[in-house]
Amino acid sequence: MVEISELNDDLIGHILKRVSDPGGRKRFSQVCKQWLKVEGLTRTSLNLLRLSFLRQKLNLSRLRNVSDRSMVFVAENCPNLKFLDLSGTRVTGAGIRAFSGHMCLESFVLRSCYAFSWRDVKHMVLGCPVIEVFRPD
Repeated sequence: MVEISELNDDLIGHILKRVSDPGGRKRFSQVCKQWLKVEGLTRTSLNLLRLSFLRQKLNLSRLRNVSDRSMVFVAENCPNLKFLDLSGTRVTGAGIRAFSGHMCLESFVLRSCYAFSWRDVKHMVLGCPVIEVFRPD
């Protein structure tokens, strides 16, 4: 018999792929810290319909379905956003340029993102008057 603590992240991820119900995924993530971590790593989307929970910090790193369209939505609807992490996402220059002119953005992280040009970054950074930290790969 295998102890639950002996299951590695890959095996837990394969088990989680079979759980499609959001309530089931939530219950799955409440089993232990390791399962919570794996559930977070395998999440493929984020529901942004309720923006009240977005205060000043948004970490979308490693989410597979972050699109330019969702970044335009965030830029237009989160005026108080100060920190944004898009590391490992597939956002392109259009998604990055959406934040040009954002008045509160102070920190922007783009590690392991490759679908943009430095012109896009320059456009965004020059348009953000209070940006202090920019972390590309």
